[in-house]
Amino acid sequence: MNTLQKIALFSRVNIFLSFALLLLCGILISFFITSIYSPLVFTAVGIVSVIISKRNQLTYMFIAITVFSSGWFISSVRLHEIEYKTHTAERIHQKQYSFQAAVMTVGETEKGWKATCRLLAIDSADIKTKLLGIVYGHGRIPATGDTVFSKGKFVKLSGRRNPGEFNFKAYYARQNIYCRIFIDKKDSLRILSGGQTIISDRIIHSVQNYIRQTIQNSTDQKTAGLLLALLLGDKSSIDENLKADFADTGVIHVLAVSGLHVGYILIILTICASILRIPWGWNRLVIILGLLFYAALTGGKPSVIRASFMAVLYVLAPVLDRPPQIWNIIGFSAAVLLAYDPMYIQNLGFMLSFSAVISIVFFYSLLTEKVLPEFLNPRSISNPVLSNGWSLFLVSFSAQLGTLPITALFFHKIPVISLVANVLIVPIVGILVVVGFFIIGL
Repeated sequence: MNTLQKIALFSRVNIFLSFALLLLCGILISFFITSIYSPLVFTAVGIVSVIISKRNQLTYMFIAITVFSSGWFISSVRLHEIEYKTHTAERIHQKQYSFQAAVMTVGETEKGWKATCRLLAIDSADIKTKLLGIVYGHGRIPATGDTVFSKGKFVKLSGRRNPGEFNFKAYYARQNIYCRIFIDKKDSLRILSGGQTIISDRIIHSVQNYIRQTIQNSTDQKTAGLLLALLLGDKSSIDENLKADFADTGVIHVLAVSGLHVGYILIILTICASILRIPWGWNRLVIILGLLFYAALTGGKPSVIRASFMAVLYVLAPVLDRPPQIWNIIGFSAAVLLAYDPMYIQNLGFMLSFSAVISIVFFYSLLTEKVLPEFLNPRSISNPVLSNGWSLFLVSFSAQLGTLPITALFFHKIPVISLVANVLIVPIVGILVVVGFFIIGL
């Protein structure tokens, strides 16, 4: 069997991974050819060409063309949406408007507060699309879900001014945020409590606030900041010196909720389901609901969604009487996320998350099965401490091989020390996550 035949066989066995790659290629094409009609024309021409050629694998080629064109189309639509909303923000730049907005997230600043809001209405402005903006205000701080009524100065977000600078405009545009609104102290502010919150959001925010208050009341400020970062991904109160220490040792990733944390949550949920003796099948449902709730609790970040989605598919596989196929699980997770928002392709968390898990799956098996001698295979080491420690090192090394190019490109650092640091830090993080939930449960 030659290389092309092996690739063809692999793509058929791992069909969802093939879908994800085709979707990804279509999205990449959209950055060069943004016309919404181009993918439709390509699909029509491609299907006609396949039919005329009368190839044996007609179904596969038809599906491939459709998936590729779908990625191209949805990404083109998203790019046009960004362009239109950016133009809208430019039209209202440096102008004063009365507005009504629903608060999504809020935090204190040195001079008052700032909140990410969904703009519901802008008086005297012909706005035909819903915008998200960052509102800066003074005085009473609104809560998540409140509706604010006020008047403010609208300012568009600035892009990159010099080569190498961070592009805030592009970064916030991928999050659908296009402007900032500054409320002057002389302008009145009216807050309608809970006016725009649905029940699920209220539950999530209530649980988040309960966790924050419980952790802060039970521990000192430095410990509370670390636990909140590990449990909720909330790094707003973490000690800056501690954060710098994590960054210098190359383990800053443990402070961002990702697959590592979801893995620990999966273990905790599995143990709890076993202790409670929940019947088989129903225990899987409880675990899945727990994973989905945790993903919502941490803000639905791409890395958390990826890990939670993969964990759900892995847990669900035995119920469907199917062996879990790791490449299909990775591909299906990536395809769903990219179909939901093609701009995830530019999200650093998305890139690091998928590059790490793909690298672990590929390189770990390569090292243990083909590269390392038998006596260095973790399965051949009888001492469980040495076996698990060495296995953890190989997992860390495998992940680094995939994430190293991205880390070097974005952060201009090569965290060699993290290979050793991860072996020590990762188990400690697991203990801290358990301790954190123990404190919450008391």
